[in-house]
Amino acid sequence: KEAYEMFVDLMADIQKTVSNYFFRAQFGPPQPQRRAPQRLAYSGPTDSPVSRAAQEARREPVPAGVGGRDELGMSSRASAGGPDPRRLATNRGEQETRKPIKVDKQPGRNDPCPCGSGKKYKKCHGR
Repeated sequence: KEAYEMFVDLMADIQKTVSNYFFRAQFGPPQPQRRAPQRLAYSGPTDSPVSRAAQEARREPVPAGVGGRDELGMSSRASAGGPDPRRLATNRGEQETRKPIKVDKQPGRNDPCPCGSGKKYKKCHGR
């Protein structure tokens, strides 16, 4: 009987604590978070050959017919007679045919377990 009374007291104390939290909580419209705008700047290595080439490419204008479109609006690859990117071969046709996975015959329920425990399969790994 003492345990039940202690349990009832515990439940009442929990209810009182929870109700106090709810009554003291202040609800209102959420305050907008104000953040100062940040400028992001690239701070990586600048002496690599790739970054130097990229910087030079940004500075120099591309002449017509080189790397872009020529006077007719065709890409330089198409006007140069290069391979059509839509007709390039893929390695999909060269895939090996998948072989079916061989499934070993499962032991019967009353056969010895293949793990070597000496028990019947149904008592060991058959569960």
